[in-house]
Amino acid sequence: MFINFFCSYFYHAGVAESDAARSHVESSGLSLEATYSSMAAVVLLQGALESYINLLIQVHDLAEKAISVGGKQRKLSEVGIKEKWLHFPRLMGQRAFTENASPYSDFVKLVNLRNDLVHFKAERFSCDIDVPADCKTPEQIQRFISRPGVLANHVL
Repeated sequence: MFINFFCSYFYHAGVAESDAARSHVESSGLSLEATYSSMAAVVLLQGALESYINLLIQVHDLAEKAISVGGKQRKLSEVGIKEKWLHFPRLMGQRAFTENASPYSDFVKLVNLRNDLVHFKAERFSCDIDVPADCKTPEQIQRFISRPGVLANHVL
């Protein structure tokens, strides 16, 4: 199955980024490289868990199975990843995860962190940088900050 490839890819790439982050921290402390690797690991490992639950739902023919979410009946294939992992074990006749306990609560933190990273919304972005005195209009400032190297060490 093609989706099985994605489960494996996301997992192995996520583990590699996690290892890279750990290596960066051990060699030079918290750094930009460690931050990038950590963020990539979060996104990739959450992707592995999402592709895996979707694969399990497909393999066990549960996509159309109705579950109760927020007092409404919904198809398992139409709910989010957190609900899928919460309901899947029960649908398979297994013990369900406890919502407020590990490992499910840790999983929810991972998904929420991934969502914060991927769907980042800043109300306001600020960056302290010295702008030349002759840059007075927004267009002039835009041209200035668009030059290579101007924002180096100011933006991740």
